[in-house]
Amino acid sequence: MKKRITALTLSVLLLLLSACSEKGGNTEETAASAAAGEDPAVTAEEETAWIDTLPAEDFGGITFNIAWSTPNLSWNEIAPDADEIAGDLVGEAVHQRNLLTEDRLNISITAQPATQFWTTVNTDIKNLVLAGDTSIDAYGVSTWFMFKASIDGLLCNLDTVETLDLSHDWWEHGLNEMMSLNGAQHYMANGMINYLDDYAISCLYFNKPLCTDLGLEHPYELVRNGEWTLDKFLAYVDASSADLDGNGIWDENDRYGLVENSGLLNRFLPSFGTQVVGFDENGDGTINQSEIFFEQLDRMTNALLDPLYAPVLLRDRALGYEKADTVFPGGRALFFGEMVNSITTFRETMDPDFGLIPYPKYTEEQAQYYSSYNTAWGTSYGFPVTNPELNRSGRIIEVMGYYSMDTIYPASIEKNILTKTVRDEESSDMLRLMFECKFYELGSWGTSVYGNLCGMASSGKNNFVSSLKSIVKINAKEFDAVKNYYDFGN
Repeated sequence: MKKRITALTLSVLLLLLSACSEKGGNTEETAASAAAGEDPAVTAEEETAWIDTLPAEDFGGITFNIAWSTPNLSWNEIAPDADEIAGDLVGEAVHQRNLLTEDRLNISITAQPATQFWTTVNTDIKNLVLAGDTSIDAYGVSTWFMFKASIDGLLCNLDTVETLDLSHDWWEHGLNEMMSLNGAQHYMANGMINYLDDYAISCLYFNKPLCTDLGLEHPYELVRNGEWTLDKFLAYVDASSADLDGNGIWDENDRYGLVENSGLLNRFLPSFGTQVVGFDENGDGTINQSEIFFEQLDRMTNALLDPLYAPVLLRDRALGYEKADTVFPGGRALFFGEMVNSITTFRETMDPDFGLIPYPKYTEEQAQYYSSYNTAWGTSYGFPVTNPELNRSGRIIEVMGYYSMDTIYPASIEKNILTKTVRDEESSDMLRLMFECKFYELGSWGTSVYGNLCGMASSGKNNFVSSLKSIVKINAKEFDAVKNYYDFGN
C-alpha cells in the first residue's frame, strides 16, 4: 500500500523542485515585465495554469494500473513503492507527481511488471489482449516493444483520444513525431512523464586529464562552434593510443582512443542524421541506398573498424567485456561510447575526471548534432486496445505529464543528472544539447539491419552491399505490417 506524505512535506518538496525546473520561471520574461513597469508577481498571478482550465473531475477512487518493463527491472519510473525510495530524489519526485494526480482526479495509480523477462513483453501484452483482459490501463515499456505492439494491433491510436493533446509543452514533440514515422498516428508518447528516454541517449565520455596530457583541447568548444566532426574525432582517437607496456600485445593494460562495442555503427550513423530504415509512400519498409550512406559505411569501416587498428577497442571482440570495461575507468582510454545512464556508475567508480559530448557530425555542413536514442532502454507510454475508458485514461496521462514538469523533470534531469552526477558545467551544457536532438531510428535495435551492422563492426568488413539483397527482403518482411497501422498520406 502506498505511504502518503503530509501536505506540508509535499509543498516544500515541490517548491524546491520548481526552483530548479527548466520549465519553471523565465528570467528573460520577468526582466522584460519589470522594464515595462509591470509587477512580475502580479503578471504571474494573472496567468491561468492549464490544470485550472480543466473541468472538475472526480473519477470515484478508481485504480489506474500501468504495466512497465525495461532491461533493468529495478528501474520503475512509473509508481515506485514509497517504502523503497526514501532519500532517492528521483523516486520521491515520481511519488509526488502521482500524489498530485491522484488528489486532482480522485484516483489511485499503481504499477506492475508487464513481464518477467523484458524481451518477452510483447508476448505477454498479446496474451492479455487476446484474453480480453482489461486490467491494464496503460503500458510504459521499452520503445522498441511498444512499436512492435503497435504493428501487432495491440495499441490504441493516441490521436483518437479526445482528452490527450500531444502538442502540450510536457510532451516531447520531436521524438514523438519521429515515432509516428512522420505520419498521423501516435501509438506511443514520450515527454517529461518518463525520464528514461533521456537516460537512453548515446553520448561520448572523455577522460579530461588524458586529453590535457596528450596536448588536445577539451572538445567542448569544438562542439559549440559546430566543428566537432568525424574528422576531428578520428584525429583525437588516432593521437591517443599507446602500447604502454611495450610488449606488442594490445590488451586491457594499454591505452586506446575509443572504447565501444559492435553496436557503434548504430550510434554513429544516427549522429550523422542518417536514417537506415525508412518507408516509401506506400508504407513499405526500405533500406537507405543513397551514395552518402554507402560513403559513411566505407569511411567508418576503413577508419575505425579494422581489427588491426589499435586505437579502437571493441568490448565484444576477443578481449571481452570484463577486461575491456576496466580500460576507460582506469584512465587508459580517451573516449568511451555509452548511454547517459552510465553517468552515475562513472561518477561513483572513476577517479580520473571525465566530461560528456555528443557523437560527432559527419561534416561541418551538417545542420546540427544528433543523439542516437536507444529504443531498447528508452521507454514510451501507450494504451492497450482492451482499455474500455480511453478518455479517462487520456486525462490521467495528461495530468501526470503536466505535474511531471515541476516534479520528475527537475529531479531526474536538472538535479540528478545535470547537477549531482555531472562534474562540470560544460558537460551539463552538452547534455542539454543532446536531450534536444534525439534521433529515433527503427533499425537501431532488434532488426536484421541492426544485426548486419553489428556483424560488420565486429568483423571489420563492410559486406553491406554484398548482402543488400537479402537484407532488403528481410527488412520488408519485418516491417510489412507498418502500413496497416501508420498513415503515409495515401
